[in-house]
Amino acid sequence: MQTFSFNTTPEAIQSLAKHIIESAKACIEEKGSFNLVLTGGNSPKMLYNILADQYKNEINWEVVYFFIGDERHVPSNHKDYNGLMARENLLNPLNIKEENIFLVNTSLTPQEAAEDYYARILKHFNQATINFDFTLLGMGADAHTASIFPGTTICKINPNESIEAVFVEKLNSWRISFNATLINQSKEIAFLVFGKDKLDAFTSVQSHPNQLEYPASLIQGNVFWYTNFN
Repeated sequence: MQTFSFNTTPEAIQSLAKHIIESAKACIEEKGSFNLVLTGGNSPKMLYNILADQYKNEINWEVVYFFIGDERHVPSNHKDYNGLMARENLLNPLNIKEENIFLVNTSLTPQEAAEDYYARILKHFNQATINFDFTLLGMGADAHTASIFPGTTICKINPNESIEAVFVEKLNSWRISFNATLINQSKEIAFLVFGKDKLDAFTSVQSHPNQLEYPASLIQGNVFWYTNFN
């Protein structure tokens, strides 16, 4: 685990963008492709804008495959659909081909959507263990990450990779999310976390690994934190 602290959020985002591009270049040179898991919410918008603008000519985007780590069970044209934000800020500006984009089909029931999404990703990885090259994550003030919220059915130590439908009671909504095991199989994992309200959660996660009370602490492996708590 490595933590990079910055005085401003734009500095953190610029550094993370550079990290992603460097990893993409290395993977593309090594195996001809790059599997990138995106995160939702508002936090990564600036990151996606930078990748689509400053780095649009830095790599061959035609061999980059995009996934979303968790999704809200809302229509795909709904403003809260994470895939829509990714399309508007990254995928459409880069003219990414549809066959390179893996999003959750929320026209299905939550359980069906989770099963369908897992099946499509598993097919992409030729029915083998799913090892993404780079997974982006955020973290909430309650230490949740992806849609792994404290006290939910997906918030557990599970030895098997999975994508699950989870009802988040505090939000009164269904989510579809990678579980911690699937995330942890990524070659690299990067958290982008900023805001004073998240400092306590960050401190708890750092000092209490693998604690269900702090879901982000379940994320283990080659993990990088890009933070600004000013």
